[in-house]
Amino acid sequence: MEEVGENKHNCELENTLNDGLPMLRPGAGLFEKWKRKLQKQLVLSTHHPECKFYFKSNAAITSEKRRQIQNSPYSIHPFSKVALYREIIMSLIWFIEFYTGPFFTAFYKRVSFSKSMWHHLDLVKEICLLLNVFMCFFIGVMEEQTKKVELEGKKIAKHYLSTFFIFDIMGTLPFMAVVKMIRQNKQKDPIVYTASYLVRVFRFARIKTAIGYFRRITSACGMSDVAHELLGLAIKSFLMVHWCACYVYLIPRALFRFFTYQFHKSSWILKSNISMNAAETDVANVYFQSLRVAFCHFYGISMKGIVGEEPVDHIVFSIVMIIGFFFLAYVAARVFVIVKATYASESKYEELLHEFVEYGNKKRVPVEMKNRVTKYLKHTYQKQYFREKIILNTLSDHLRAELFLYDCQRLVEKVQMFKAFSKSTVGLLISHLKREVFLKNDVISRRGPECDAVRFISHGTVAFILESGMEIRHLQDGDCLGLIGLIMGIDNSIGSLVALEVCEMYRIDKRDLYYCIEQDETIYHVLYDSAKEKYRQLIRKLHDLTNEQDSSIIHQLQRGLILEHQFHARRAPRRSLRN
Repeated sequence: MEEVGENKHNCELENTLNDGLPMLRPGAGLFEKWKRKLQKQLVLSTHHPECKFYFKSNAAITSEKRRQIQNSPYSIHPFSKVALYREIIMSLIWFIEFYTGPFFTAFYKRVSFSKSMWHHLDLVKEICLLLNVFMCFFIGVMEEQTKKVELEGKKIAKHYLSTFFIFDIMGTLPFMAVVKMIRQNKQKDPIVYTASYLVRVFRFARIKTAIGYFRRITSACGMSDVAHELLGLAIKSFLMVHWCACYVYLIPRALFRFFTYQFHKSSWILKSNISMNAAETDVANVYFQSLRVAFCHFYGISMKGIVGEEPVDHIVFSIVMIIGFFFLAYVAARVFVIVKATYASESKYEELLHEFVEYGNKKRVPVEMKNRVTKYLKHTYQKQYFREKIILNTLSDHLRAELFLYDCQRLVEKVQMFKAFSKSTVGLLISHLKREVFLKNDVISRRGPECDAVRFISHGTVAFILESGMEIRHLQDGDCLGLIGLIMGIDNSIGSLVALEVCEMYRIDKRDLYYCIEQDETIYHVLYDSAKEKYRQLIRKLHDLTNEQDSSIIHQLQRGLILEHQFHARRAPRRSLRN
């Protein structure tokens, strides 16, 4: 292993990021191997774009996998590979449905079911939508307030039944049954066929979900959040105009078909030479005529002479204009918020990054150092620059403390010793914590200097390395650093601590810790007991390593490897000092 001082680390322990599944027994059968591969697809996966947002360390990922395997092995994690594939497929299917559903409802033209390609594709789409309803009863739910994934079957089902179940099931009524009924009674053909598509209006409740799932595709293409938001608005705009075009034609057609309504000669349909007879309808021509009319009224573009004395036209186009007005107001508000909030913070972040690059060039900072600082800024600000100190200074002390307490909520849940304190004591300690970020391979503390602070790992993995260079353990989320040296007064000459990944920690300085102990002596007793236990574990670990080394030497001696090495060393030719 390379030296710590060179800022590099080659891990000698077992990789902490595993699949969380129990090992297969020797001679496992094909079914057990297949079952294990299936479970790998169901658990949390680092390939999901949202994984690193909610689980920021290898330890958190592994812990979440083990929790699922132990409690809900056959539930589908919302950030698993199966969930990712489903989101991509369902986003495309929903977009196809948002387009074809209204289209077939309005521009229906009877064709032979066996000869229609669209009917076969629609059948495949219906099967996928029914399968999605079934899968939603097994896919976990992320609770945004607590940032926890709910994997219990009953709670998943309850959540789905209370949200999108009614919209999904109403939109996925078996299409084949409707088609068979149509073929048996051709007199009811248009009514039943149109009604079967009108039911699918319930699926439009999924448009926000579809655009959210579409982010998986845009993220894979390298699109930024701003570009995704603008693309989402463009998709919504296109669908709104398309829907208006469909229903601009559907309403007059329904009045003519079912109520034998006679239109005035100035109606836009008669002016455009559009036939109401389904058999004589040129679907492409009718659709583009409807799209042109709907587009102009939706965006308020003048079409002189298109609206005559027909009252139905006045009502339909007035509704389209009202919908367009409110939608354009929504789009304008969203664009304003996106530009003001996102671009302002991003431009400040880019400005900060540019200033550092110029500073680095002037000071001739090495390229490796520039890259490390850039990584630090990206992790700290997430490409969104904000002045935290100025924001916090505008708040009262009470609000500032509550905000910081909320920020440390997950830390309190991870650190076991905090559970022994009262709420006031935890608040006292948290009020003196300071946030720190260490990049991969950063040396957190070296052997030798006196420990001056205690650090709690919020997320990340740290390696403990002895003076000899041997790596003996990993410290992960919720573990404490520097407790033995600061509380028990033992020097820090045993080893060093190196970050194995980007680590976020909270530090409390020696002076602040002593102040908290003066306020509440319970802190000292809890910390001392914890430090004593950790020190006992460390001594036991060192003792076990010594025994392993001794047994290894005895084993090599019994096999003659050490003596053989010495024999070959004596017989090796010695180089002359003159050479």
